[in-house]
Amino acid sequence: MIFNELLNNSLTHAFKESKDPNIEIHFSKNGENYKLTLKDNGVGISAPIDLQKSKTTGFTLVHILSKQIRAKFKIFNDSGLVAVLEF
Repeated sequence: MIFNELLNNSLTHAFKESKDPNIEIHFSKNGENYKLTLKDNGVGISAPIDLQKSKTTGFTLVHILSKQIRAKFKIFNDSGLVAVLEF
């Protein structure tokens, strides 16, 4: 569900003005830990988001689901939006 919500966010919001949309997905394992990174080249986020106080349904859902699996979740801009989930 987390991956689906992140991908849906990129497809819905990121590429309204992009002529060359791109989404990169990386999944890796390091010992007992996993890392999922989703990066798009869309518009990014306009301001840092406090996930505990987010008013967006998608990021609120991702935050709640991340807590349920004891994962670390962060989002930031880097030529588009980057979402990282570590668990």
